[in-house]
Amino acid sequence: GKTNMLLPNHYYGMLSPDGKQFVYYDKFYGSIVPCAWLIDFGTNETLSLDCSTGGDSLPAYILGWIPRQPDTLLAILERSGGGMGRASGFLGTISIKTGDKEILDADHYIQSAQISPNGDMVAYAADEFPLSGWLYSWDSAVTAFNPQDYGIDYSQIGSPAWSPDGTKIVW
Repeated sequence: GKTNMLLPNHYYGMLSPDGKQFVYYDKFYGSIVPCAWLIDFGTNETLSLDCSTGGDSLPAYILGWIPRQPDTLLAILERSGGGMGRASGFLGTISIKTGDKEILDADHYIQSAQISPNGDMVAYAADEFPLSGWLYSWDSAVTAFNPQDYGIDYSQIGSPAWSPDGTKIVW
């Protein structure tokens, strides 16, 4: 088969679950103001989701579509670069209909998060020492995850991942 480049000079792409939309980023190097973008393949319209404001500022890191809210993206908002190439921000959402952004947890600066397969919860680790785990539920908001509550004698956790059925978390 033949390969076609849909979006030259861009990187990191994420297709929506229905395949009708695509999130992508400008190349950071050489771009004056890097942005996160959404393209709708049906209308061929492009929406700017979030842009850098300069300096250490970075555009939102899109984590994915929220299954129970198909017009909303889960993201790490208000990101800024740190030492050693690290970038942190706050867990939040971006509406692809209005562009509105909402920070879900303003108390914890994070680097990684993952939404559960059914979309009911988000697991994330705070960018603090020692690393701490958190769960966000659309119904009950933020809850601390303490591995010692599950018989695990380990105080530093990070980079969560859900099992395919959403019943277990690996940190």
